[in-house]
Amino acid sequence: MFKWSIESMKAIFNSRTIDASHTVLKVTNRAFCYGDGLFETIVTGPERINLIERHLDRVRSGAEALGMDFPDALSLENIDEWTNELVRENNVTGNYRIRIHLWRDAGGLYTPEKESSSFLLELAENRSPLVLGNLKIGLNEEYMNIYSPISRYKSKNALKYIMLGKIRAERGLDDIILVDYKRHVSESYSSNLFWMTGEQVFTPSLKTGCVGGVMRSYVLDYFATQENPVKEVLTSVEDLKTCESIFTTNGAGIRWFSNYEGRILKSPEALLEPLVRQLQQP
Repeated sequence: MFKWSIESMKAIFNSRTIDASHTVLKVTNRAFCYGDGLFETIVTGPERINLIERHLDRVRSGAEALGMDFPDALSLENIDEWTNELVRENNVTGNYRIRIHLWRDAGGLYTPEKESSSFLLELAENRSPLVLGNLKIGLNEEYMNIYSPISRYKSKNALKYIMLGKIRAERGLDDIILVDYKRHVSESYSSNLFWMTGEQVFTPSLKTGCVGGVMRSYVLDYFATQENPVKEVLTSVEDLKTCESIFTTNGAGIRWFSNYEGRILKSPEALLEPLVRQLQQP
């Protein structure tokens, strides 16, 4: 189980190394006041392939969609250097989790007065396995997704997912699925969703308002080279009643489910095994 801890930890704030326990954000911070910002969570290390470039491309694209300047300092070369520094400073061993926060600088109310931005980079040990299975997943139709030009990005406004996390915990589930306002299957509260019927793998279209996950794009690219590419679909939640397998992906890895709303599902491990090998460092 992974937990963030800031005691005696180092972080990078606008290219400077700081103690993570120090206060660096003002009460006028727009991420705090309005959720005006983005974040990326990246898991990598000696046992995981490096997808930092894909994450960096997504946060850069997200900044452009928000009309926010992207800091020149957030380059792949600098992130690699800061990562190595924080691994040493924080005495991290094994795989690790990097979190990049990016927000618009203070000024204005709903309408910002400037487009410049600031960033924070954190790093801590990660103990989550790449693959975890035999889990339980359920459905919630109360909190819905709505498509917009920015719905694919990971914004600082996560209240919907927080409420779904509470519901998931109350129901004793490992994950929970949400839909869009037309009852199309969209995503889970923390991950992108995939399911299998026969030999075909499906995933919700970004038009459902789901996050355009980095691992999702990697899985799509992988299956594009296989006999049956993944189909991105707008499909009713009713279709999940007849699917045979369900799995999810996010930065932490792949999770598969043996139980959906009380219905027993098949394991997709055989299908995913070559993908998992590709995600692991040689």
